[in-house]
Amino acid sequence: MSDISKVVEFIRQNQQDAVQRGWLPMWRIYEPVDFPGCYVARMFEVGGSEVPQPTEVMLRAVGDRRMG
Repeated sequence: MSDISKVVEFIRQNQQDAVQRGWLPMWRIYEPVDFPGCYVARMFEVGGSEVPQPTEVMLRAVGDRRMG
């Protein structure tokens, strides 16, 4: 299995788990201060009138400072 296939499977499985628990998965991508030079995609769960709740599910990638 390729690295990208592993990432896709990781995302698919975590989203499916959230949906089965009755939550809508939502992803936020940002540059956190605690991971300098990186980007993080973190899954949040939304349900009913609830405020989106952060989860421990994250992907981290090194940013390319030459862009932008």
